Amino acid sequence: MTNDAQKPPPSVVIQPYENPASVPIQSVTIQHPQQNQVVTQNVVHVQTAMNNNMAIASLVWGVLSFLLVGFTIMTGEFDLCLWIWIVGLLAVITGHIGVKEASRTGIGKGQAIAGLTLGYMTFMVYLGGIVFVLLLLQSLGF
Repeated sequence: MTNDAQKPPPSVVIQPYENPASVPIQSVTIQHPQQNQVVTQNVVHVQTAMNNNMAIASLVWGVLSFLLVGFTIMTGEFDLCLWIWIVGLLAVITGHIGVKEASRTGIGKGQAIAGLTLGYMTFMVYLGGIVFVLLLLQSLGF
């Protein structure tokens, strides 16, 4: 008994001394899949300069208000003291808007907080001056 696993399949068996059958020649185009091909495209990256304008305004108003308080105290121009709180108020308002904008964009949070801090410090100095004047007037009997 012969083992079928050792025999080649019948279509592949070639008889010795026999010419193989002729095979017609055909033209075939083989398309290889294009892998790892780098495609270059014209891509333009536009980077816009993003600023948090309200944070910058808050910082400017805060520095200005704090400098005006110092100028008023140093020079004795206390008439100016009646208007400094408006500059501090602008620093606080723009600072809160700047913090809200910074939470959305992630830009300018430090500037907004610095403007808020200076604006609130201006209010504290201003309120401290008002309290001092009221206590002075009370002690004088007014």
